[in-house]
Parts: sequence; C-alpha cells; structure tokens
Amino acid sequence: MIRTLLLTGIVLISLPIQGFAKELRVGVSGSPPFVMEKDGVLSGISIEIWKDVANRLDHQYKFVVQPNTNANVQAVAEGSIDLAIGPISITPKRLANPKIDFTQPYFYGYEGLGSIYWHMVSKLLLAVMECCQNAIGENESPEVVGRLLEHYYEINEGIGVHKSPELYGAFPTDPYSHTPGGKGAQQ
Repeated sequence: MIRTLLLTGIVLISLPIQGFAKELRVGVSGSPPFVMEKDGVLSGISIEIWKDVANRLDHQYKFVVQPNTNANVQAVAEGSIDLAIGPISITPKRLANPKIDFTQPYFYGYEGLGSIYWHMVSKLLLAVMECCQNAIGENESPEVVGRLLEHYYEINEGIGVHKSPELYGAFPTDPYSHTPGGKGAQQ
C-alpha cells in the first residue's frame, strides 16, 4: 500500500501541469521571407514554424521583437527571452556559448523550399524505415508492420524522380534547379 502511494506520488510529481507553465518569451529578428512585420503583425517562415510548434505543444508565448540577430542571440544568453527565432546562423562563436542551444537548421543558403522539402521528407522516410525495422524486431503484429510499410512507401513516392516538374515544383533530376539565377551551382 505505501509502495503504491509512493509510486503514485512520483508519477503525479513528474506530470507536466500546463496550467502552471509560464508564457514563453520568443525573441524575433530577421528579414523576409523568414520574419516580416506589417501593421504590427508578424509573419514569415520562422513565425509560422514557431506558431505550429507552440500550437502542437499547447504552450503560451509572446513575441519580443529584437533589433537584429545578434541582439536576439544575446538576449537568449542573458535570459531576457526564452528562445529566439528567425534566420539565425550557427557560427562557431554562438555554438561555443554554453547558454545557447540550436535546433536542426531548416534552411541552407540558396536552397529553395523544394530542396528543403526534399531534405525533410528524406529524413522522415529514414525515420519511418527505422520504425518499421524496430516493429519487425520487436515482433509487432503484421497489421502494425503493414501500416508502417504503407506509410514508408507513400512517403517514398513523394520524393521520387518519377514526378513531373509541375508536381515537384522543380526539375526532380536537376539538383540546382532551386539556385537563384546568376548565382551558379550552390550545392
């Protein structure tokens, strides 16, 4: 009985209580298409990605506009904001700061959304493949393994060269089709 109560107490203590979670202060800096401000309303790629993350986590936040990227990064290091969004380069100096962590980059110089899509979907494909292998290794039911394999093949269809340029958004066999004009091969 005492052991059961002790375990229950530990579980209750470890559960997150959303009602007591503080509002995150999100530093914002950057330029289009990542961060844009019109009539006091923020938009752009970084803004939309953050809104999606916060929505999925069901976490409250407020945007704190910073004058530039360096100020945004410094505010994180000083603790005046909880996180920073925008086109923030991962430099050796920033990476060496123990008070700053970075997410996986979602944009690399001169890559267009088609290329970002391809990279992200390729990573998703690998993750689903690992889930399939784990399910097989753990003797999951044929139904579970079958559903995972269906997802794997569906995702695989999304990155194949059999797609038309209109559907793909670029020429699927041309790795440089998303490079800005006049910039040469940037891959």
